[in-house]
Amino acid sequence: MRKTVAGLIMDYFRKFDKSEHCISTVLDKVSKQHVKMYGKKPYDMIKVFATLVEEGKLTMVRDGVYRYDPEINVPHNE
Repeated sequence: MRKTVAGLIMDYFRKFDKSEHCISTVLDKVSKQHVKMYGKKPYDMIKVFATLVEEGKLTMVRDGVYRYDPEINVPHNE
């Protein structure tokens, strides 16, 4: 089954519960993983971060820094 960019981002954050991560680090790691899996770079990944925050799956700590906490980040649509 094909993973979405949002799924790959969430997988990354789930590995490091309650840790803050700079968006550039996450974008780099997820982009490399996507290329390895599908042979092409993902596009508009920053928009995916905004959507994940809007859906309640990630918390924006400050500009460019995000965190996933399974106790706090409960998706609104699930």
